[in-house]
Parts: sequence; C-alpha cells; structure tokens
Amino acid sequence: MNQNTTLEFQPSLMEKLLGKWYKWWYIILYNYKRQINYRADAFLFALSQVIVLVIILIIWQIRGGSESLNIRELITYTLIANLYTLLTPCWQAQSLSDKINKGSLSTDLLRPTQYIWVSFFEFIGRGILVNMPVIILPTIVLIPFFGQYLLSPSSVINLVIFLTFIPLTYFLRFFFETLFGLLTFWLIGNTGLLSFKEPFRLFLSGLYIPLNLISIYLIFQPLAWLAYHPMQIYLGKYDLNQTILVFLGGIIWCIALYLLAKLVFKLGLKRNESVGL
Repeated sequence: MNQNTTLEFQPSLMEKLLGKWYKWWYIILYNYKRQINYRADAFLFALSQVIVLVIILIIWQIRGGSESLNIRELITYTLIANLYTLLTPCWQAQSLSDKINKGSLSTDLLRPTQYIWVSFFEFIGRGILVNMPVIILPTIVLIPFFGQYLLSPSSVINLVIFLTFIPLTYFLRFFFETLFGLLTFWLIGNTGLLSFKEPFRLFLSGLYIPLNLISIYLIFQPLAWLAYHPMQIYLGKYDLNQTILVFLGGIIWCIALYLLAKLVFKLGLKRNESVGL
C-alpha cells in the first residue's frame, strides 16, 4: 500500500529569528550574491583607491619637512578616512537615474514595499557586504609602507564610537545619492550632473583634506559626516560633549535628507504620472 507523504515547509534559522523582518535580510543576501559576480570591477575600484592614496601620501611626505605639517596625523587621516569610505559605498544616484531614464522604475514601484527602502537594503548587499573583503587590498598594500606613520585611535571608546558612525554615514550617503538620482525626473539627461557631483562630494566630505583647514563653516553641512567628523573622533579631536553633539547632528541630517528625498520622490512621480515613466 502506497502512502502519500506531505512535504512540510521548514523555515530556516534566519526566518525563525527575524519573522516578518526576514524580507530585509533576504534582499541584502540576494543582492550580495548577485553583486559578487562583478569581482573584477570591485578589484579595479580598490586598486584605483590605492593609486590615489599613494600619490597623495607621497606628496605629503615630500612636504613633510614643514614644521607646520603634522605628517603622521595627515597620513593617518587620509589612509583611515579612505578605508572608512570603502565600507560605505553607494551608487544609488546612477542606478536610480538609469531606471528613470529607461522606464524600468515603474516595475519596481509595483512591489508592495516602498522602493526607497528596498533600494536601501539592496545596496547593503550590493555595496557594503561586497566591499568588506575588497577593503583588504588597500590595507595589505598600504599598511606595510605607511604603518610606521599611523596614529592609533585616541582611545578604545573613540574607536567604538568611530565604528558606530558607519551606519550613520551610509544612511547619509544613500539619501544624498538618492536626491541626485531623483533630479532625473526634471532633466533630459543626468550623466553630466552625476559626474559633476563627485568632486564636490569628495571635497565636502573632507576625504582628502580636513575641512577645518579650509573653512570652519564646512563642518556643519551633511557631507562632513561622511569622513571628516568620524576621523575627528578617531583622532581624539572632540571631547565627550562635542562627540554627542556631532552624533545628534548626524541623526538630524539623516532625518532631514530622508524627508527631503521622500518629498522629491513624490513630486517626481507626480510630474511623470500623466506621461508614464
């Protein structure tokens, strides 16, 4: 006598732990697996960062004879800031711009979950998880050559706070990129604007030059939280009260950029609703 067996669905460990929140983990993991097909791109990107850093550090070494220049601090700032930036990559502006131009955004809007938040978690998988092993390359290449010049974190507490800035930095960078991508709703082409923004993003984040050496007013704009403020904490430039204020300022900018991106997204869809995407 044949017995019919019924296969019962067995949830995975992550499904049991996360419950209804499992969808976000699935989005992250799926996009990570999809993005690692582009290992060559990731390698070449990391290599380009190494070349830029080496050139900058050589220039600083040449200028190291100046008494006014703290060469160890500047080398530490440049190297650690760039490694930090590699941990929060995002090219949402280009991705979103392409989808708007090609009309494929309309397909994404059919999802039951908000597009902006789906993209947010997609880029954790596509960018952050993929770049974690990639960051090993510049570390291996640069640390042996410049390790003698590097300053250690000012304290264990500051190192922990420095690392907690990573999700804050990613949030700010993602919604900054989203805002530039959304401008495609009002432009025939957005390629020139996206290329134009990159030098300003690098400059205003204080990635290569500390912003306080240029103008004290630049430290209050949102991009300063992408590199400048985390590095000031790493180097012990802020006391506890200043650190708390900087952290609160970053949260305020996160909320402001999110609300602004949400508003611009709604206005962009409204502008295109009569003709389609």
